[in-house]
Amino acid sequence: MWLGKGRTRGFDRDVALEVAMQLFWRRGFVGTSVADLCTAMGITSPSMYAAFGNKEALYQASLEHFSETRGLPIWLKVMEAKTARETVETLFTCTVNAYTDHNQPLGCMSTLAIVTQDESPKLAELVKAGRESTYQMLNEKFQAAVDAGEFRPDTDVASLARVYLTMLQGISIQARDGASRDALLAMVTAMMAGWNAITQQGD
Repeated sequence: MWLGKGRTRGFDRDVALEVAMQLFWRRGFVGTSVADLCTAMGITSPSMYAAFGNKEALYQASLEHFSETRGLPIWLKVMEAKTARETVETLFTCTVNAYTDHNQPLGCMSTLAIVTQDESPKLAELVKAGRESTYQMLNEKFQAAVDAGEFRPDTDVASLARVYLTMLQGISIQARDGASRDALLAMVTAMMAGWNAITQQGD
């Protein structure tokens, strides 16, 4: 866990972390100042440093909070899928619904996060690893589909996983740019209509 231990008097740490996460989600790491964070959380900078450490540590905690509160519910549903097709359809449908929730910033915090090596090598690698975890999950699911006979034995599993990861990340950008939930769900329907061709299964 990246979250620090204990609580600082005068504020609810979990509530403050949710606020910080949403601010980072909207503005990014560089675009969010310590002053912005303290104002949004309603705490002083000494309280922030005591509870979370520096801005880099708070961003790291925010990514963990995003993963646990937004990513994990989707992940659990996806892992219940029995086939590769069900995996992809569940993943895309759930993420479209999450990315277009207007009660929070649009899109995916991890996908949209831009942290360079110059700004923070640690965070840059962390964000990259988070995005790569989706590829690893798809790669494993697709390899299992080959083993189970759902895909042809010569299916290029690695490339196929990259194809769907790229489309998934594109949905996040589309959502941030204002594409509606209905429009993105229609895209998922169209994508799944071409499943046999994309997965080399034929008719």
